[in-house]
Amino acid sequence: MVGTPLLTCRPAGGAGTPFACSDLNACSIAALGTRDHHLLTGLADDDHSIYALLSGRSGGQLLKGGLAASEHLTLQSTAHANRGFVRAQDDLQLLSNILRDAAGTNRLQLATASPHLTLTGNAQLSGTLGLLNTAPTADVGLNLDAFPPAGNFTGIYCGPTAQLNANNTWSYALSGVATARAIGAYTGLMMFGLNFESRAVLISAVAATFSQLTSIRASNTWLATAGTLTITDSRGVHALAPSSLPYGGTIAITRNFGIDVDNQDDYVSDIATIYGIRVAHQTGGTVANYTAWFGPATPYLLVKGASWTPAANETPVWLAEGTPATSRQIKWKLYSALVAADKVMVLV
Repeated sequence: MVGTPLLTCRPAGGAGTPFACSDLNACSIAALGTRDHHLLTGLADDDHSIYALLSGRSGGQLLKGGLAASEHLTLQSTAHANRGFVRAQDDLQLLSNILRDAAGTNRLQLATASPHLTLTGNAQLSGTLGLLNTAPTADVGLNLDAFPPAGNFTGIYCGPTAQLNANNTWSYALSGVATARAIGAYTGLMMFGLNFESRAVLISAVAATFSQLTSIRASNTWLATAGTLTITDSRGVHALAPSSLPYGGTIAITRNFGIDVDNQDDYVSDIATIYGIRVAHQTGGTVANYTAWFGPATPYLLVKGASWTPAANETPVWLAEGTPATSRQIKWKLYSALVAADKVMVLV
């Protein structure tokens, strides 16, 4: 029937005067009875899986940023210029195991296999650090004191390789200056630049044998892949001269030792042989071998090594004698021609 409306609508609730539209486009929003979104039914239904559900979705949900290659997903705390935080309420799991900076560099990389943590770039720690299941302590910068896995173990290994490509350059494997500041009239203060003690511990009823127990071990290595490498002085251990910095005060030092060796006889009664200082016999020098050298260029005490073989009545020991000091060899001879048939040490 011509003029019969195609759609008859009533206000919300079904009451009121009906209004007619020839089609839906002819009906204005203001004419519809239900205009508030919250009055619609089924709002809690999860009918649109293509959208994120803020209240949570059964089975979890995946939020993707773009569709094309190398596109991103950016989360921003607020539209205001004063930013807040993007917070993760629970543990954050990285499936790619990589944290990158703005330049795309892998500054922090996590992995399931060793190395599990890789940090690239310069790092600065403002607090203390504990390693090997050891809690950090306030008075120790790096606390490494725990039981590692069984087998061979090195507490700290430092073996950097420096590319020396300029004059007067240097390389230190381990370098530091420890400073103890006295701020009051205190006594019994102690300062150690390097404090270390090796301990051999037997914790079972069986016998364990350590072939060596060394507190400090030093060795130099020479390697030349091409050309000629020249080293003027090679020292295993070098005790430098101390430096006095009064700065207006007064310094009083009772004794100063370059190397101090205490009595090596301890309460252990089963030590077979004790050496205060032991210097092995020196061999192999192309010019000379010296087992011991004490003093200036003309030594006050000299013990020669294998490059010089003493005769039957000679010793490898030389002493400074006269003014200016001249090294004279200590020899022995029968004294019978003078007083008695006793062997005595005389300078000749």
